[in-house]
Amino acid sequence: MTTLIQPEYIDRKTASARFSVPVSTLATMATRGGGPPFIKRGASVLYKVSDFVAWLEAGRKIPAETLIAQNSKPWEKRA
Repeated sequence: MTTLIQPEYIDRKTASARFSVPVSTLATMATRGGGPPFIKRGASVLYKVSDFVAWLEAGRKIPAETLIAQNSKPWEKRA
């Protein structure tokens, strides 16, 4: 049995492909702020996978329809 080991750090191109965030967006966020934490080594930018996932999760939104459905009580009339 072969065990596949995931790298702890990935470059910008790999992060873009894996998490569907355009390379250009990541580059812009690196200069303007608001993006995931990164490490710069010369011309290379590396992201720690766990930091990238945490950044994605921090931006997670729940649609309003879902919240309404979860909080609705069908026996109560709405005004």
